[in-house]
Amino acid sequence: MSEKIGTRTEDRLLEARRESLHQLNESNIRPHGKLWGMDVFSWFNPTPSLIANTLHSFPFPAIWIGNGSVIAKALKEDDLLLSNLSAVISYDSSIFNLENKWLDQIKNCVGTQSVDEAFEFLKMVKAPQTILMFTATGENWEERKKEFEDFLKLVQV
Repeated sequence: MSEKIGTRTEDRLLEARRESLHQLNESNIRPHGKLWGMDVFSWFNPTPSLIANTLHSFPFPAIWIGNGSVIAKALKEDDLLLSNLSAVISYDSSIFNLENKWLDQIKNCVGTQSVDEAFEFLKMVKAPQTILMFTATGENWEERKKEFEDFLKLVQV
């Protein structure tokens, strides 16, 4: 009887370890090579402070495609982040509520209804020596991840 309990406990521990490793793998920033002369990265379920620190470390200005609320929270936590952004594209609402002081400093800022619309806008603001960072958080992050990866498969050479 105690062998069965020990085996079940081991199985639960192994499953918990697998899940932890999966979550860790999904929450790290991922490089995707080049797209239209831009270095491309994706990041799923990052915290706003980690996003800000990462954007500060990039050698070029960034185009950030992400959830409007996460973008706003990161900007609220770190005003200096504005100098690292050439464009901000929210894919979860066409009503993108940012403070006027932020809008004055970001060259291109738009809210869209979908990830596909965000990609259409990206085509208008793309530039060499720029970083493209795509982030997704919340309950639909896996769908957004798939949309991003499918987009890259279509357009990346």
